[in-house]
Amino acid sequence: LVNVGTALTLGHTQGLQFHTQNLHSAGFEVNQINASGIITATGADINGDIDVDGHTNLDNVSVSGVSTFAGNADFSSGIDVTGDITAGDITGSKLTINSTTPIIEFSESDGNPDYRLLAEGGIFILQDHTNTANKLTVASSAIAAKVNLAAEAGLAVTGNATVSGNLSVGGVLTYEDV
Repeated sequence: LVNVGTALTLGHTQGLQFHTQNLHSAGFEVNQINASGIITATGADINGDIDVDGHTNLDNVSVSGVSTFAGNADFSSGIDVTGDITAGDITGSKLTINSTTPIIEFSESDGNPDYRLLAEGGIFILQDHTNTANKLTVASSAIAAKVNLAAEAGLAVTGNATVSGNLSVGGVLTYEDV
């Protein structure tokens, strides 16, 4: 047993002890580490928060709990989700999809897409995914907006309909109480 002042003890029952921190066969008990160089470790078990200032490269991250992003999250190669995506009450926000032909597909529980929304050349389309039939198209030009419904769908109006311009009927016109 060798004591050097009050801070260094060699031969202590806990191994090498410096003040209240121990180096022994089970590890190194340290209250705080300040390092200005590179630290290399084959593993780390951290049971508290990690505060990283600056850029961090992580090769593979597995998150088992909730992740919170205070700023923007950039996923440059896409996001694959096997469960549901739930968004809370979003107000004053928007979803922007930048693509040559953006598509949103709607699938039932069988996983097969039934319908999709797409935008192509200034036209907004609701499309039947099974046969790619356009069920609703909304086109906008500098002159006017145009809405087309699929022929088999027709147009049913419950309540009043007001037409402020001309009405053209290419087929049979049936009317009552004129």
